Amino acid sequence: MAETPSFQDLLGQFSEEIFVGRTEQLQIFDQWLAAAKPPFLILAVSGQGGVGKTTLLEQFQRKAEVAGASYAYLNEEQLTPLAVLARIAEQMDRQGHPCAGFAERYRKYRELKEQVEADPKAPKGFLDFAVRGVARVGIRSLRRVPVAGDIAEVFMAPEAEEQIVEETSAFAEYIRQKFTNRDERVLLLDTDKELTAELLADLDKLAQASHLFLMFDTFEQTAATLEPWLKKLLVGEYGGFSANVGIVISGRHALGQGWTQFRKALRQVELEPFTEAEAQQFLQDAGIVDPDEQSHLIDLSKRLPVLLALLVSAPGKLQQSVATSAVDRFLQGLSSSQREAALLASIPRRFDLDVLKVLLDEEAAERSFAWLSRAHFVRESEEGWRYHDVVRTILHAYLRHRSHADCAAKHLQMANYFGSTLATRGVVPDRPVADAATRRLRLEFLYHELSADIRQGLPAFVETFLWDASHALGFSGDLDTAALVDLRQLAKTLLQIAEEGEWDDIEQLAADLFETINHFEHDTLDERDARFLQTLLDSYLTTPHQQCMGQTMQAEILRRIERLDEAVAAVITALKLDANSFTARFVHGRILFDRKEYAAAAKNFTDLLSNRFGEREVHYWRGRTHREAKAFDLAVADFTTAIELQPDNGNNYQGRGITHREAKAYDLAVADFTTAIELQPDDGNNYHWRGITYLEAKAFDLAVADFTTAIELQPDNVNNYGWRGRTHREAKAFDLAVADLTTAIELQPDNGYIYQERGRTHLEAKAFDLAVADFTRAIEL
Repeated sequence: MAETPSFQDLLGQFSEEIFVGRTEQLQIFDQWLAAAKPPFLILAVSGQGGVGKTTLLEQFQRKAEVAGASYAYLNEEQLTPLAVLARIAEQMDRQGHPCAGFAERYRKYRELKEQVEADPKAPKGFLDFAVRGVARVGIRSLRRVPVAGDIAEVFMAPEAEEQIVEETSAFAEYIRQKFTNRDERVLLLDTDKELTAELLADLDKLAQASHLFLMFDTFEQTAATLEPWLKKLLVGEYGGFSANVGIVISGRHALGQGWTQFRKALRQVELEPFTEAEAQQFLQDAGIVDPDEQSHLIDLSKRLPVLLALLVSAPGKLQQSVATSAVDRFLQGLSSSQREAALLASIPRRFDLDVLKVLLDEEAAERSFAWLSRAHFVRESEEGWRYHDVVRTILHAYLRHRSHADCAAKHLQMANYFGSTLATRGVVPDRPVADAATRRLRLEFLYHELSADIRQGLPAFVETFLWDASHALGFSGDLDTAALVDLRQLAKTLLQIAEEGEWDDIEQLAADLFETINHFEHDTLDERDARFLQTLLDSYLTTPHQQCMGQTMQAEILRRIERLDEAVAAVITALKLDANSFTARFVHGRILFDRKEYAAAAKNFTDLLSNRFGEREVHYWRGRTHREAKAFDLAVADFTTAIELQPDNGNNYQGRGITHREAKAYDLAVADFTTAIELQPDDGNNYHWRGITYLEAKAFDLAVADFTTAIELQPDNVNNYGWRGRTHREAKAFDLAVADLTTAIELQPDNGYIYQERGRTHLEAKAFDLAVADFTRAIEL
C-alpha cells in the first residue's frame, strides 16, 4: 500500500473555505471518510448555543466508528495541551490503539513528578512557585521547570507573597541538584513539546492505515489556551503526521483571521436552528405526533434543538394545554418534587449527587439525580453533570424571577459548601491555588459568593484578581501563562454573574478585566489600564493590605508605560501601607533603575538582600544597576552570585556577558553568551549579544553567523538586520550591508539611525549621492 501523504504536505493544496448549510454536514463528513485524498484537512463547525454542535460531533463519532476510523473528543474540560494529550491517549487506548511511546514518556514524567512530590527536601509549595509564583518576582527561567504546561496537577499556592519570594532561591537550587539527567530535564523543562511529539509519532503510525479524527468541542472556551499550541501542531512544529488525521473544531464562532494561513485546507460549517421539517421530525421521533402540539412546541423553542429536547423531556404523558413559556411547559409534566429539583439543579454550574444533597434532602437528591443525570439536556463531564448552557440559563432565570431572595440563599448555601471544602484542603479562597481540582473549587466558591450578594462579594473578588494578576504580570518582564488562564476564568465568571443578574455596571467591569488581561498578555499596557486600576483602588479595595497590593500593581503599570514620577508616588504609597512588602520594595528598585537613579536603586536592592528574599532576582537587578553605573567589577560579582544561586538560568549568563563586553573582556563575554545559548537556544537575544561581541572583536564571519541566527529566531527585530548590516560594512561587504540596512528601514522607516548607518555605508562605497540622500533623511528624522 502506498504511503499516505503527510498532513503538512497537503496544507497548501485545497480550495478556498466553503460555508454550507445544516442539511449538508453529515454528507460532508461521509465524503471526508470515503475520499482517497481528503477534500479538506480541518472542519470548523460554528453556531449559537443550543443549535446542536455537540450532538453533531457525536454523530461524527458514530460514523467514524462504523467506518473503522478512530477518534478523540475534547472539550472545555481539557484546558491545557497536556490535558488534551492525556485525554487523546486515554481514548485511543479505550478504542484498542494504545499509544505506547507516549504512555512510556508520560509515565516517566509522572514518575519524576511523584518523586518530587514525595521528597521531604523539596521546598514547600515549590511546584506552584515554578508555574506561577516566580512570574510575580520575575524569575525568568523557572517558567520552564517541572510540570511546565501542566497547570492541572500542581501544588497549592502559598498564602503570602513573601513566602513565594523567600523560597524561590531554595527551589532553584533544589531543581539543579534533583534533576541531573539531561533526558529528565528536557522532559520536565519542555513538557508540552516533548509529549506532543511522542503522541504524534504514535498517532501517525495509527493513521497510516485508517482515518483518525481529533474533535475539539466548545472551542470558544479553550481557544485562549489551546489555539497557539494547536496551530504549531498543525504546521508540524512537533513533527509531521499523516493526512489521514482530520481536525474538527466546534465552537460558537467561526474561525477568524488568525486561521488565515489554513484557509485553503479549511472548510467552515455554520449550523442554524432546525428547519421546520427537521423540528417536526424531531418531535415525531419523540412520540409527539399531534400537529397542534408540534406547532406550539416549535414556536416555543424557536426551532433550537436543545430547547426542543428540554420541552419533550418531562416524564409521563405531555398534556395538551398551552404553556406561556418554555420553562412552564417543561415543568408542567413534573411532580412538585421533580419540578423543584430541576430548578435547584440550575443553581450550581456543575452538579453531582453530593452537590444535590446540599440543596435537597438525601432521599430527594438521590431520586432527582437518577432522573436528571439521564435527561436529554444534561451532559456528563469529568467535573460532574451539567445542564446545557441554554437550558441552565432559562431555568436559573426562572428561579431568580420567582424569588430573588430564595435564589440568593441557595447560592449562599453553595458558597458555604465550596468554602468548607476549600478549608479542608487548607486553602484561603481569595489566594491563588494551583492544582486543577482546587482551582475549580475556588472558582465555584467565588461564583456562588458573588451570586448570593454581588456588592458585598466584589472586594474579595477584586483582591483575588489582583493576586492572580500579580502572578501573571511578572515584575521583571516575564509572563505566566498559567496565571493568565486563571485571570480569564475569573473574568468569565464575573461576566456570567453580571449577565445572569442583569448588572450592567458589573458587565462593564468584566469587559474591562478582559481588556486588561489582553494587555497583560500582549505587553500593550496603556493609560487605560492605569485608569482602570485606579478605579479598582477607589471603588473596591478597602483594607490596607488590599490597598498595598493595588498601589504596587499600579506602580508597576505606570513604570511600564513610562510614567515614572507617578509610579514612584504609587509605590511610596504602597510602602507606607506595608513597609515590609517585598514586592513593593522590589518594584521601587525597578522604578529607580528606570529613572537612572542607579545609586538609590543599588541601595534598594542591597537592603532587600539583607532579608534574603528573592536573592537571585535581586542580585540580577543590582548587577544590571551596577553595570549602568559603569561599576563593572561590582556588576560581575552580582551576576556571578546570581549564577551560583541559579546556574540553569541563561539570563544570568547573558547579564554577565553584556557586562564583560562593555568592559571589553571579549573572551569572557563570548564564553558567557555561549553558555546562555546552550541553556536558552531559542532566545535570539543571546546570539544578538554574542554577535555584537564578535563584531567589536573584529571576528566578522562569526558575528554575521550569530546575527543570521538571531534573524531566524526574531525575523521582525530590526536591530538584528541593523547590526548585521554594520558588520558587513566594517568587513567592506557594502552590497550586503546596504541590503540588510534597507530591510531594517522597511521594518522601521522612521528610525533615523538606520538611514545614518546606510549613509555611512554609501559613503565608504563612494556612492556619494546616495549617502547624501540618506544623511538628509536621517537629519529630517
